[in-house]
Amino acid sequence: MYPHSVSVRQHVTPAPILGRMNASYRLLVTGTLPIGAIAAAVLGEAVGLQAALLVFALLLPASVLSVIFSPLSGLRTLPELARGPAIV
Repeated sequence: MYPHSVSVRQHVTPAPILGRMNASYRLLVTGTLPIGAIAAAVLGEAVGLQAALLVFALLLPASVLSVIFSPLSGLRTLPELARGPAIV
């Protein structure tokens, strides 16, 4: 995650729904952690601890692709917004 992604999310989200947006974002980010833990446990049980660690070590560099290809990586200024009516 980029450090300035919070600023971008706050900038593009209408003020009345900032709390809901933040709660939804945190649910998506931290709510998936148990799924990953279960997947790791199942893989570790199926193939063994060392093989599971090797699989995840080989998959880890793939996560860098999301950073490389993210539109936030080239963002230098906050986008101009066409503000419509606020959603309440």
